[in-house]
Amino acid sequence: MFIEDDDHDSERQQAIQTVLDSSMGYAAESLAKVIDSQVEVTTPKTHWVNSNNLHATLSSLNLPNRYIIMRQSFRGHLRGEIIILLEHGSKHYRLGEVMGYEGEMTSLNVQELTLELANVLSGACISGLSHKLDINLNFGSPSLLSEQASVDEILVKKGLHWTDALFMDIGYMVNNIDMKTHLILCMTEEDSHELYRLIDLQLEQQ
Repeated sequence: MFIEDDDHDSERQQAIQTVLDSSMGYAAESLAKVIDSQVEVTTPKTHWVNSNNLHATLSSLNLPNRYIIMRQSFRGHLRGEIIILLEHGSKHYRLGEVMGYEGEMTSLNVQELTLELANVLSGACISGLSHKLDINLNFGSPSLLSEQASVDEILVKKGLHWTDALFMDIGYMVNNIDMKTHLILCMTEEDSHELYRLIDLQLEQQ
């Protein structure tokens, strides 16, 4: 698991939280530019999980059973993927209106909307991580994993290659549209240790 229960790792966790807060701010700014409207973001709540404690952690969060789920990989100094979860609901159709979709939202429009949204949010998050950690990261195009799946099904049954994951619970407010979004940053154990090393370097420079 990422975080051990000692003073140094508590300091690491706080430092990583600060990096993520800043990255989510980048994501909100990027989304605001796309829709030409103010976007507010709640403070990310983080939960550190690995393949052994995944079920217990997710059960404790009382998450909805089904999501629209997308993924976007990144590579460079760190490698991994961000899984983007959008809760189902009519408010996502209203989001389509502010993102320029006219008329009735078809299933194809919903797919286009969610992929565009995933690209904005995860792309800005990855760019924020790159900026705050002073490293080079590149990311690919987002893809739709499922329109009706649980987190367990995606992380366990889809064969994603990960050992550690940072689960982020994020809330975005767009023109009074309460859009609930969850992001999961997945990395292998090797890359999670590299993240530790980068954070330690920043702590040493403070």
